[in-house]
Amino acid sequence: MASIDTASRLALASNCALKFKYQYVNEMRGKESGAFVLGNAVHDGLEAWFNLDQDERSADGSLVSCMSDAWFAELPSGLSKKFKEELKWYRESEKVASAIKISRPNVANVSATKEYKSADEVKKLKIASEKTEKWLAANESSIRWSKTEPPIKTWQVMERIAGDLQPEFGNAPRPHMVEDSFHFEYGGFVWRGRIDVYGLINTESGEIDPILIDWKTSQNVPIPMEIFYQSTIYHMALTQHFGLPLDKVHFRILRKKETVSLSIDPEKHYPMLVQRRKDLESVINEQGIYFPSYSYNCKFCDFASNCESYLGLKEEA
Repeated sequence: MASIDTASRLALASNCALKFKYQYVNEMRGKESGAFVLGNAVHDGLEAWFNLDQDERSADGSLVSCMSDAWFAELPSGLSKKFKEELKWYRESEKVASAIKISRPNVANVSATKEYKSADEVKKLKIASEKTEKWLAANESSIRWSKTEPPIKTWQVMERIAGDLQPEFGNAPRPHMVEDSFHFEYGGFVWRGRIDVYGLINTESGEIDPILIDWKTSQNVPIPMEIFYQSTIYHMALTQHFGLPLDKVHFRILRKKETVSLSIDPEKHYPMLVQRRKDLESVINEQGIYFPSYSYNCKFCDFASNCESYLGLKEEA
């Protein structure tokens, strides 16, 4: 048996019970993705940043510095060494691009100019990037990087996220809660999770705004089912466990600079969530039935080779 006590497990069990079985019942481990590294770096970096004194937090580049420390903590040592060289020349090439833009402000695409392509810094960046790719190919890295988002591209996303959030929160007081874990009972079940940010402090009144923010670093907006699970569990945790008010749950879609907000009705949504948990526990843990998702994304799953008989992923000879 495996507990279905978090929003992510609820979503996975609802979407693909078979993957839930492989991951949590059989405890099979798949590769972490580059997107997972990004998510951890952003969350851990934000936590470290919010814990700084306000003067330190308001300093330019302080957030990207915290995220950078978290990023390198996620990487294997061999990849970290190769990536630091690539990052060095990426920054030098950015200086070249900036100089071209200043001297020729009407250039639409700096990277397409002969001046940029012929720069020594850009050539060295290409060589460093090739070394990183060769290392990834030669070593069975525990991280799976997308072809469209190799390490340097994912790093660029992280830098942009830090640049967007620093001005918004750098001069604000530390929120009431930052990355606080919870574990409580409700409706006959144990629920657990972690709250990213709750209770922004109003700089004028000093009062706590009863709003929760959940950081999302994926390329896509979370599916409605996942948002419902998370919102309701967060609401239960804050109101039932911590005894705090909650007006709304804000999901900050950081790549898209969007926010999805939900208001929860306890009388309506709590029973719905508990009933959904009962249904999943009955089918999965009591009856041992694990339905696959039959999704297009199945071919990208780390466990696809274990369920070819279900999904027909093998090409016929």
